[in-house]
Amino acid sequence: MSAMKTIQRLRTGYAALVSLYPKPYRDRFGESIAQTFTGLLRERAGAKRGVVIFAMWIYFETSLGIAKENLSYLAERSGPFARVAMFTALLLFLPLIAMQFTDEVNWALGDFLVAGVLLFSAGGAFAFVTRKARHSAYRYATGIAVFSGLALIWMNLAVGIIGNEENLANVMYAGVLAVAGIGSLVARFRPIGMYRALVATAVAQLLVSGIAFIAGWGAAILIDGVFAGLWICSARLFKQAGDSEALEHQEMA
Repeated sequence: MSAMKTIQRLRTGYAALVSLYPKPYRDRFGESIAQTFTGLLRERAGAKRGVVIFAMWIYFETSLGIAKENLSYLAERSGPFARVAMFTALLLFLPLIAMQFTDEVNWALGDFLVAGVLLFSAGGAFAFVTRKARHSAYRYATGIAVFSGLALIWMNLAVGIIGNEENLANVMYAGVLAVAGIGSLVARFRPIGMYRALVATAVAQLLVSGIAFIAGWGAAILIDGVFAGLWICSARLFKQAGDSEALEHQEMA
């Protein structure tokens, strides 16, 4: 087959691939992308260098670009909870892919369901709480709090924090999450109220560690200390956001 016929067939296949871009992107860049591809193939053919393997590599790179642009396009046109659902699905693909290459990752259907519910709930909580946030400190504070809650649940389900996952003492951590959740609702997610709620959550985290130690159930003082530090960090950021809002109100008055 002549070089020109090869290029023509590769161009036809590439044009079909480019058509998979989102329409706004395709209308703006599709023609120039196809022209660039054809020009590169002709240069390689003129230099008597292989074009087929080169074209396959361009096909692969373009496919990645198409996936990225379509995800971005869907994210822009979707609501926050649809974006959370897409992000959750992408994260769940990671263990699914890992299972194809190693026996160290062996998730059952139940594992995927629990992980999906936890990830979607955490992402949904972040989207809901920050939907009207005006300050980056508030978003960072919410992110730290949501991550801490997710990590606390995940660790308890996986291995347990005090002893192992079968140690009933770990049930006390549900109280820590209840303090965070109820405190946030009472505060109506206002920054200063959230600051108080997260400080109370840090205290509750340390109380669990102290009670478990005194009762002889075992303890995880280092882990509880890390979580308490995360709750306090979140609280300080909420206070920073509250101070910024108060300053804005003073300037407007």
